[in-house]
Amino acid sequence: MNIEKKLGHFVSVSVALVWLVSAGMSLAQDAPTPGAAAPAKVEAPAAPAAEAKKGDPGAAPAQFTQGLLEQIGGAKVAADTMWTLIAAMLVFFMNLGFASV
Repeated sequence: MNIEKKLGHFVSVSVALVWLVSAGMSLAQDAPTPGAAAPAKVEAPAAPAAEAKKGDPGAAPAQFTQGLLEQIGGAKVAADTMWTLIAAMLVFFMNLGFASV
């Protein structure tokens, strides 16, 4: 088998593996784990009724903070997934380097 065929097979298998791993990770993130507890949400402290006023500026930051925490959580999952894919590709290239030696 010549080198072009070997390289073609290696590239096609690598692409298929990356596709399968990324599809599996996206499905694993979407599906709830049976028996696992729901993630805890950060709740804003309840303001006493005497202090709560109609135009209270202190009520808005709690909602803003909750939304910010949810966005940061989504970004963290995306960054973790991206790092996992990068690390997997580094492992593939490391194996190719060892095979070349």
